[in-house]
Amino acid sequence: MAMRSRERRRSRGRAPRSRAAASAAALAAALDRGALPRLRRLSLLRIAIGDAALVALAPALRRRPALECLSLGHNPFGDEGLAALVAPPPPAGTPPAAAGGLKKLEQLDLDYTQVTDAGCATLAAALDSGALPALDDLDLDGIPANDAAKQAVYEAMARSRAAALAEATTALCVKMGMQGCTELREAKKVQCINKGLSEADLAMLATLGSELPALEWLTLRETSGSADLDDVLGVQRLAEGLVAGALPAVAYFDISGMHVGDAGASAIAAALDRGALPRLQDLALVNADIGDAGLAALAPALRRRRKLVALYLNDNPFGDEGLAALLAPRRRLGGLKKLELLHLEDTGVSDAGCANLGAALDSGALPALEEIYLDGTPASDAAIAAVRVKIACNNF
Repeated sequence: MAMRSRERRRSRGRAPRSRAAASAAALAAALDRGALPRLRRLSLLRIAIGDAALVALAPALRRRPALECLSLGHNPFGDEGLAALVAPPPPAGTPPAAAGGLKKLEQLDLDYTQVTDAGCATLAAALDSGALPALDDLDLDGIPANDAAKQAVYEAMARSRAAALAEATTALCVKMGMQGCTELREAKKVQCINKGLSEADLAMLATLGSELPALEWLTLRETSGSADLDDVLGVQRLAEGLVAGALPAVAYFDISGMHVGDAGASAIAAALDRGALPRLQDLALVNADIGDAGLAALAPALRRRRKLVALYLNDNPFGDEGLAALLAPRRRLGGLKKLELLHLEDTGVSDAGCANLGAALDSGALPALEEIYLDGTPASDAAIAAVRVKIACNNF
């Protein structure tokens, strides 16, 4: 009886790992069938994943090139499972591994697993080989490895990031039509048209924002369908990465034919309020999917830019509500006192929006406005003509 009880206890102890292995195999099969095609973040915390389970799952994870965050903490796997996950590429001259790699993985949580010094050595080798070029957030708390082994991993991660950033920066410069990064850093005018810049490219460009002291004119334009339609967060990532003082000399900033959207417009507003683009005079956000909510979020930041001379907002779906937010008479936000040119063609501005424009002109909110474009809007010819008459009278 006692023997059977001990056997039952041993069976119960094995059950969680057995179930974990089966679950890992099922998840791997689902991923390989095409489930979760845009998976970027995966958390598998505290689910009893052992070495066998991670070995079964690893190839499917390595075939997910978009994976950015992987949380595996508080699981009993050790060096064998980790090696299957982060195995470095094969030596030069040998066929590439069929399972791909974790090229975009930025965060890896291995807290309270059974990774030892040997596993840390494997991880450091993978980092030094370029197998994990994006990794910059690694958790190794509570593992059996000693502090020296962990420190070696963190040093390898720093080397990997430095090398990857240098390589990515050079690749971006070439993609933008430059012969190298020196040419970009010295350029006064950059027109990047139909280069198919990806989300990663735009995020990288943001990191260079403080290293382009001479740049005065920056155009990022897609007109030929070359943009990656899946990279709808690209401009948002660019804006989020622009720190205070970024692009210090840029006076003309043009984003056209690329998805900005309401979230991207909000991110641009935040960047402006942080102090990016301090000398901005001309801003173009053309054919950028900005709706009323996006323009309403962006408007206060624009009204705080007292040097703004030209604003190109044409070919966007916003209408009267967004325009009203831009023109709102709020003294504490400054105003568009120097705005001379306003492009609103092919937006949703109607007669009501034109009436708001007329009221803003009458109130002195747009004292410098000389030209406005409202072609292709729902507004009537009479409403548009009335706005133009008021502009002419203001400039008489």
